[in-house]
Amino acid sequence: MKIKRVYLLGIIIFAHLIVLPFKYKPHTFIRQDGIAYAFMDLSLAKDGDLYLENNLPIAIGDRPEKSFLSLGRNGKMMPKHPPALPFLAFPFFILFGFKGLLIFNYLIFFLSLFFILKFFEEPLSLNQSLALLCLFLLPYFYYYAYNFSPDILIGFLMVTSLWAILKEKEYLAGFFTGIMFFLRPNYILQILPCTIISKNKRNYLLGLFFGFLPPFIYNTIGFGKPHLTGYHKVLVFTKEGLKAINHMELFSFEPYRFLGIFFHYPKGILFSAPISLVLLFALLLKIKENKKLGTYIFLSWGWHYVFYSFYVPWLADHSGIRFFLPLIMLSSLGALGLKKM
Repeated sequence: MKIKRVYLLGIIIFAHLIVLPFKYKPHTFIRQDGIAYAFMDLSLAKDGDLYLENNLPIAIGDRPEKSFLSLGRNGKMMPKHPPALPFLAFPFFILFGFKGLLIFNYLIFFLSLFFILKFFEEPLSLNQSLALLCLFLLPYFYYYAYNFSPDILIGFLMVTSLWAILKEKEYLAGFFTGIMFFLRPNYILQILPCTIISKNKRNYLLGLFFGFLPPFIYNTIGFGKPHLTGYHKVLVFTKEGLKAINHMELFSFEPYRFLGIFFHYPKGILFSAPISLVLLFALLLKIKENKKLGTYIFLSWGWHYVFYSFYVPWLADHSGIRFFLPLIMLSSLGALGLKKM
């Protein structure tokens, strides 16, 4: 039995949308950092700026990870989080209000699935179809699809960057990498796997230049220098009063975190998305047939694993580690190795 891509895509979309009327309650999808991103859109619509202090009273906490404001240029309070996600979702906010942000997140999720399926020959084998269904119908994806945060959008950009490189459209991959950096600055590390597998590295770097322009312009205007972001001077309340703290203080090597990314119960990948590890193993068995694809995926997993092993707050996620969502989406391509199994 074989299944066409369009049917498989339709099944996954239907399975996610059919539960939406039962779980939707206004604003319940706006959680954690999503509060800051959503209120940036509100501030843009209401005041024409990104200053959150007049729209979000709880914007400053007693820890850097709990604060939404940063000390910007000339002493102004700026959002800690980059505004790329609110900028891209803003038309949906104007049309539908806060519900538009949820629509945007689902749309990007479904577009990600569309591009993932473009990697597979038509039609998909039963093994491949079942593996993809088992992955994308996990509670993990139900939870983060019903959300507003950069994670699914970054996953979309990682998938489309790989697709662009394999199609020798490296300039697109470079531009997408720049947007990933604007969404979350640590994605400057994604340059490594993209550069290694790019055939035309000059085109990739050219696209990267244009992708870097928006964040560099924003950082210069908001924080004074192109390399400075809201994470460099996060505003927090302390016993001594209001202070600006570097987000890097949240990095610390602790062995249990290094192991916990996989083995923590119930948030580790072994428990929240075990099928992704099976798919990575299937890809490893067929690595000779998918060298570029495999190199990109395993290098991406590698730098994420090392980086977030040092990042203390990842345990704050409620349903699996959201920072690994782009990688778990990428692991779906391991189903390419299941065609003949």
